[in-house]
Amino acid sequence: MRVHYGHSRLGIALIPVVSAWDSGGSNGPSNPLIGSRHGISFTTQGTDYIVNGIGLVLTIPKGGTYTVAFTNDLVGACNPGPNCTNGGDFVRNGHQITPDPGTADETTFTCSIQGTTLSLTGAIDGTPAMIVLDKIWAGPSRPASGL
Repeated sequence: MRVHYGHSRLGIALIPVVSAWDSGGSNGPSNPLIGSRHGISFTTQGTDYIVNGIGLVLTIPKGGTYTVAFTNDLVGACNPGPNCTNGGDFVRNGHQITPDPGTADETTFTCSIQGTTLSLTGAIDGTPAMIVLDKIWAGPSRPASGL
């Protein structure tokens, strides 16, 4: 996935927090990434872009693909904007995922999940950043047990 921050490429390296995942690939039944999550925080350089009005939804279905939908893009992800959906293939090995493997957009991320929250922490063009997303539940209510 290539996202532009102004005119710069957005690359995020992520740090793990939990270790309850299998070491399998993208499509394993215990892949905790499968599902949709909405952004609750996207912070870099002291600015939370979610608070400022950007919306993002990350969806990872079974099958090794992903989509990221942006609304009111404030980081240059949409060209043209302000709304767009980007996506592609990804591979997973334990806590690491690599969107768009084998392409110019390939980036490896390390992720953490605690309860229903997915945290992505790393650097955007060398600047510390944190993206936090919460699970979107289908149906009338959220399960008490989380994931």
